[in-house]
Amino acid sequence: MLCAGLPSWDEGAGLDFSRAARPGLIRGVILETWASLEREPGRASILLRSSLRRHSRSLGSKGRKLASRILYGMIRHGAVLEFLLGSDEKSVEPGLRRMLALLVLARCISPGSAAAQLPGQDFSPLWRAPDELARRAARIQPVHAMAVGGSLPSWVARQWLGVLGGEAPRFLAALVSRPRVAIRVNRNFGDRDCLARRLSSEGLGTRPSNLSPDCLLVDGHPDLHLLSSFREGFFEIQDEGSQMVAQLWERGPGSRVLDFCAGAGGKSLAMAASGARVWALDVRPAALRTLTRRAHRARLSIRTDILSPGGLVPVPPDWADTVLVDAPCSGSGVLRRHPEYRFALGREAVHSMQRRQREILRRALEVLRPGGHLVYATCSLLRQENQGQVEWLLAEYPDLSRCGALGNPGDDGLLWPHRTGTDGFFAVILRRRG
Repeated sequence: MLCAGLPSWDEGAGLDFSRAARPGLIRGVILETWASLEREPGRASILLRSSLRRHSRSLGSKGRKLASRILYGMIRHGAVLEFLLGSDEKSVEPGLRRMLALLVLARCISPGSAAAQLPGQDFSPLWRAPDELARRAARIQPVHAMAVGGSLPSWVARQWLGVLGGEAPRFLAALVSRPRVAIRVNRNFGDRDCLARRLSSEGLGTRPSNLSPDCLLVDGHPDLHLLSSFREGFFEIQDEGSQMVAQLWERGPGSRVLDFCAGAGGKSLAMAASGARVWALDVRPAALRTLTRRAHRARLSIRTDILSPGGLVPVPPDWADTVLVDAPCSGSGVLRRHPEYRFALGREAVHSMQRRQREILRRALEVLRPGGHLVYATCSLLRQENQGQVEWLLAEYPDLSRCGALGNPGDDGLLWPHRTGTDGFFAVILRRRG
């Protein structure tokens, strides 16, 4: 299981990772950013984005990709690096130590080259990592092995190991890998076969998804925002799992869907493109402005309103045939896409999120008509945020009953990355009596 946490950078072809080991701009940006993450781990996502954006022009396209891959790798594989090297709280350059260790572990540089940059540190255990990990694996408990392999808190590793059992190594391998790129065709401009031909003419290879009828999987990790087909609204970038959640609304002529936590609107756009009358709410004005721009590009009409925390819901009672609550959560299902979310996987943080989710669900149910459907979804794989919340809903609201879930009939509503290749998602459908 430990070896499942080792990095594989085959997808980094064309990037010279050894450049980061040498003093210079790329190394400086990586170490500056890492120092800011250590000071403020709770703002990791914001700090990563802002730092890479701030240095984008000086780094150039390849330099930015290189810095991004290394920074995310330092987070993804942090526990494995510390396990092999041993923690060194006295290190005066912890960021440099971890970066060099990652490059040795990924065989981008040799232990000698790393030691030349940080004298006194023995990097050789990282060079023989598979054998070293196999030797040590027999002496540690499976929960510890999973925590190290996935750079996870022990309580999260224990929960997932209990659910997955023998599947855990495959799950860990998926968790520490880069996710594939998926896009959703805008049917205002044709079907996905038409889009595939258009993308091929722009030099992009794709293949159809088996999970979502409007989804294409993209070869490699290109910058899709540069394509004219994207700028003209032919497609949106959206994970297959997210697309599957957006297919759960109640169909029918003029069907009204309230997207209660719409964010930047990926699911709102998908539902509107399929014929729903969508009303999107969110507490963040900037997110709704992004949604409006995306809807304009896609030639879709979506009503938006700012949701005031604790205030009245700006939607008439019983308006919605379907209310989608894609609730804010720990993000534990998208750790491979956002490895920095590991910094927020504390017990108390998850408990606080549970309380927030319940308050959101209470408010969302105010506008669900009798006979309508509530779709509760998260990008979490933690029971507290998923099945536990559904059990609370059914106990708190006797007029609700479970009537469907994400995936195949009879599934538990969970998508696991190693099983489906998607991000980790949970979604169930509950019907209000009447």
